Amino acid sequence: MKNQLKTTIIHKEARGSFKYHPIVIIKEGVVTLRIKSLVLFFSAAVLLTGCGVQQTSPTPTATATANPSPSMTPSATQSAFTHVPASCLDAQMLPAMQKIEPKSVWVDTKWKPAHGTDLEQIINNGGIACSYGVQRAAIGLTTYWALDDGTLFNSRVPLWTKAGFVKVDVPGISESQAYFLLKRQSSTQEFHLWQLDMLVNGAWIQLGVSFGDSLAANQSLIDATVQSLS
Repeated sequence: MKNQLKTTIIHKEARGSFKYHPIVIIKEGVVTLRIKSLVLFFSAAVLLTGCGVQQTSPTPTATATANPSPSMTPSATQSAFTHVPASCLDAQMLPAMQKIEPKSVWVDTKWKPAHGTDLEQIINNGGIACSYGVQRAAIGLTTYWALDDGTLFNSRVPLWTKAGFVKVDVPGISESQAYFLLKRQSSTQEFHLWQLDMLVNGAWIQLGVSFGDSLAANQSLIDATVQSLS
C-alpha cells in the first residue's frame, strides 16, 4: 500500500534469535532501523550474536559523546515512574519525530519477540514497544518502555557490554544507568546503529534510531522517551 509501511517478521533461531521488518531489525538487544520502499534484502552476516546462543561480540567502532548543551531540556522528575505509555500514540515520540521528519507516522507493528531478546523482556514485564518513521526518507526509530523491578535492567547489562555498549552520562536526564552503542554505516558496517538503554526513575527505556553521529545528536528524542512516562 502506498505511503504505508508494511510489517514483515521473520524468525531465524539457528544462528541466534533475531527478526526483521522494514523499519526495525531487532538483534539481541540491539535495534537497527532501516526503511526502504521495496522489499528489504539483508546480508547473511549478522553483526551481533543472539542472547545466550553465541557469545561473539564485535569491537566497538565508535565512542559515545555526551557533552552537555545549554539547549537541553530540564532533568526528569526524581519521583519514580509508575506507568508506561498506554499506547504508542499516547507517547511523545511521534510529535518529536515529526519535528525531524514531518511525514513520520506510527508504524503499527505486531511484535513477536524472539526468545532472549530485550523485546521479549520488555513485553513479558508489561512494557510497550513502538516504531515511528517515514518510508521514502529512510528514517525511523523504535523505542521500548518497561517499569523496572530492581533486576530487569541490570540483567541486560552484561549482554550490552559484551556487544560493545559503553556506559554514558546522558545530558539533561537523571538516569541511574545508561548504555550506548554507535556504529556508523561504512563499507564494513551495513546498517547505522544508534541505541541507548537507560534506567530512569524506575523505568527501563530503550531507544534505537536510524540516524545520529553522537549521543547528543538525538537529545530531543531522548527527552521525548522520558516525557512519555508518568
